[in-house]
Amino acid sequence: MGRSPKAWFPKVTQDFLAQYQATYGTMREPIQAPDGTKYSWDDEKKNYFDEKGNQLPENGFDHEGVKYTYDIENLRWLADGKPLGKGRQI
Repeated sequence: MGRSPKAWFPKVTQDFLAQYQATYGTMREPIQAPDGTKYSWDDEKKNYFDEKGNQLPENGFDHEGVKYTYDIENLRWLADGKPLGKGRQI
């Protein structure tokens, strides 16, 4: 009879992730809007802000006939509500 390998796997729950992020932060990279404005993540406010303290607009940006919004949950830009394809940038 073969032996089954035994291993311990941590249970990752929403509470665990919240505690981890509160301790270490989210380490989100700054993002750049279509108009060139740079936004940095604020862990306390749970959103992106520019250097003047303006929040990343929820309704997005119109650029060359395309509506760009940032999906904070999935960390990606959307063009007219669809994820940008590989190789496409704002």
